[in-house]
Amino acid sequence: STLKDSKILRSLVVLATSDWVRAMLVMGFNVMIPFSLLTNLLNQKVRKMRGVATSNSMFTEGADKVIEHIATWNWASIFTKVNWLVIAFWTLQVGVAKITVVFLSWLNEALQQVEFELVTIIFFVIGYLMFLLPPVPGIPVYICSGIIITARARSRDDVGFWGGTIIAISVSFVLKLAAVCGQYMIGVFMGKSVKVQQLVAVDKVFTRSIEKILKTRGLNLPKVSVLVGGPDWPTSVLCGILRLSLFQCIIGTTPVILVSSPCVLAGAFISGPEDARSNTAEASSEGSDTMWATMASSMLAASAACQLASGVIAMYYIQEVVYKYSDDLAKPRPEHEKIAQLTQQEAAYVEMYRNVTSWPRLSQKIRCLVLLTTCSMLASFFIFLFMDEACFRSFETNDSIGATKEHNGLDGNVLNIVKMPGWAAHALFFSACALHCMFLQTMARRAAARLRDEQEASDASAESVAALADAPGTSM
Repeated sequence: STLKDSKILRSLVVLATSDWVRAMLVMGFNVMIPFSLLTNLLNQKVRKMRGVATSNSMFTEGADKVIEHIATWNWASIFTKVNWLVIAFWTLQVGVAKITVVFLSWLNEALQQVEFELVTIIFFVIGYLMFLLPPVPGIPVYICSGIIITARARSRDDVGFWGGTIIAISVSFVLKLAAVCGQYMIGVFMGKSVKVQQLVAVDKVFTRSIEKILKTRGLNLPKVSVLVGGPDWPTSVLCGILRLSLFQCIIGTTPVILVSSPCVLAGAFISGPEDARSNTAEASSEGSDTMWATMASSMLAASAACQLASGVIAMYYIQEVVYKYSDDLAKPRPEHEKIAQLTQQEAAYVEMYRNVTSWPRLSQKIRCLVLLTTCSMLASFFIFLFMDEACFRSFETNDSIGATKEHNGLDGNVLNIVKMPGWAAHALFFSACALHCMFLQTMARRAAARLRDEQEASDASAESVAALADAPGTSM
């Protein structure tokens, strides 16, 4: 009884049984799923040969129960979400990540002959524009500031390496706060759309719990953990959509310096206090490179630890608010009436789409298409995740695009960052994306057509009833 009445346990059960969590399980186990089924099948065959099997099934009793249970899952929905997760992984960890590194490497080279003051201004403007792009992460920008600004500062006697490092830390910090303002205004503009408000679920308990935390004034751990631990662009844009106080959001974001500063230091240590092209640097490079590389890795680890801790703390406080105030947060609000109306208008289509994509109702041809798409997605995900060195050349922000491949360069062609296995993995991935889009469009058209047919049938039935009621001699 106590377990059933627990709000936290109920929310955890809902979360654990959602299609998104099931999709993550499929994505996580990946190739282990067919391997486990094959192992269990062989186990059952051996049991039958020994005469200890209690059924004639292909699998053991335990496996049969598991298979029987998961057979009731909405596999079309789960496989679709697996595809979206793989697409998100490629976008953030492969596509944008590689493009960002190559672009910042080009920027580093382009600014080598520019005056220090102008370098700082140009980097600030470009960094600000990069922060306004949804998929661009902040960490590469922070690292690049340490590389570019300190590299130009060490040639100035009045600034020097450490002076440039302090300036880079300050520029990155101000850049982040300026980016919060820009992202916030994007959220204000997007929040004018009722559909956008519906997509970010401003009328749901989870989003309202985040809003309740962020509405607090000043600096406090729950607020700081959400603003610092959350992803850069979505968090600040959500603040704009919710029309929170921009000043209070900036105050709550100031502890981000604990995340940005180690990244800047890592970039500065990668660049080093001496110009690699100087004779002094050549004489001492062998002894110092290892030390600076170790310090850079330590700074990145410290930044990652702060970011991870902030994210975990944020989730803790969000769940705490949900537990304490879920009843109040679930109450309808006048400002969200338009969202409720839009949801009600789309309810019939959503239900029809759920029906047409139900796994038992899909044809064998469509099922094969979905399975082929998801298997291709998972295969590409496995390759990108565990075979990164085989797919891509090692290339960092401080490397040169024009250098030869033997010297960590790209021979002047940015496409050389992708090796032949990487091109094969991309062909597999983009083919799966095409099949994924084909399935979604087919199901959307089918759901719309059936909904239209039902509406026409309902209208025709209503007209028939009205005609009978108006016919002479008909009594009601």
